[in-house]
Amino acid sequence: MSIKENIKVVINSLAIINLLKLSVKDIPYTKYLAFDTRNIK
Repeated sequence: MSIKENIKVVINSLAIINLLKLSVKDIPYTKYLAFDTRNIK
C-alpha cells in the first residue's frame, strides 16, 4: 500500500510541476510563481 501511495504522490507532484512550468509560459504571473518556487526550495 505505502509503495503504491508513494508512487502516486511522486506522479502527482511531477504533474503539478509540469503544470506550473506550462502556467509560467502561459500566465503572466511568472514573477509570483518564481517567488513561490524559491520559497519552497
